[in-house]
Amino acid sequence: MATTTTNTTDVEGPSAVSSARGGFRPYEMTVDVYERIAESGALGYKSKVILLKGQLVEKVSDMTKGRPHVTALNRLIEGLRVAVAGKNYFAEQDQPIALPGHKSEPEPDAKCVRGSVEDYVKRTPTAQDCPLVAEVSDSSLGDDSGEMYRLYAAASVAVYWIVNIPDERIEVYTGPSGPSVTPTYAECRHYGRGEVVPIVLDGREVGRIAVNEILP
Repeated sequence: MATTTTNTTDVEGPSAVSSARGGFRPYEMTVDVYERIAESGALGYKSKVILLKGQLVEKVSDMTKGRPHVTALNRLIEGLRVAVAGKNYFAEQDQPIALPGHKSEPEPDAKCVRGSVEDYVKRTPTAQDCPLVAEVSDSSLGDDSGEMYRLYAAASVAVYWIVNIPDERIEVYTGPSGPSVTPTYAECRHYGRGEVVPIVLDGREVGRIAVNEILP
């Protein structure tokens, strides 16, 4: 098989291009631009591309969702919908939430949104509209307890749940720091099998969910 060689002295590398053209930097996309691209269909049907910190990223872990993840999510959504029925909130699954700064629009597994579905016909719910956000974690546990945890804390999402399938518990985080060098939550409570998790929205308990009824 023939081998092709290249004379590297005749090729402009990154440093040469940078100095010749003034340098490059990643393009930071805004939520408005991202939503227009998504609405155009350019990202494809049922795309798992989302906007995080101004960059398009692919939710690789979502492509391999197993039945335990699907089961836990279905149970969680059903439990949240029952709890918030008639209380000026609704539960939403796998839909965008716009975070402050116009550079991130993740799609959490579940969230409780203030108001009714009709209030969001022409706009995406923001972090301030969603008093509770939840991620169901198995293969995505590292991301959900790392990058997503910090994003939601920085966005001041009041209550963040991680349905931790490997460790068989629901983790409830409260007291977000808001924007900071290291965004975090001030308090964390773990609920294991046999325990019941209070659903607190805007400082008020609206219902409860048994851990055993969520975990597969």
